[in-house]
Amino acid sequence: MAVTISQLYPVAGSTPPIPNMISTMVIATVAATSATDTSASITHGWGIVGSISSGFPRITIENEASQTVGQPYELSENSEFTILGLQGIGSWKVFLERAHDIER
Repeated sequence: MAVTISQLYPVAGSTPPIPNMISTMVIATVAATSATDTSASITHGWGIVGSISSGFPRITIENEASQTVGQPYELSENSEFTILGLQGIGSWKVFLERAHDIER
C-alpha cells in the first residue's frame, strides 16, 4: 500500500506547492493504510537551508480520527521537504510553518 498525502493549503490536491505559491504554512493530510507504511514526505518547496538548524519548519500533527497507533514524528528535514516517520495505520493533519522573513 502507499501513503496518501493530500495538500490542503496553499494549494489543494495531490500536487505540492510550487515556488511561486510559497506561503509561510503548508497544511496536508497524511493517510497510512498499511502497517508497512513507515514514512511520508511532504513537499513545502521553501528552500530553507539556513532555517533547518534553527528548528524550522515547525511541525504540528493532529489526529484525524481516534488512533490506536503512535503519533507520527519528524524523521528528517530537507530544504524542500519534511519526512515524517509513521508508526502504523492512521490519518493525520500536518501543519508545517516556516519562519517569517522578519523573524529570520
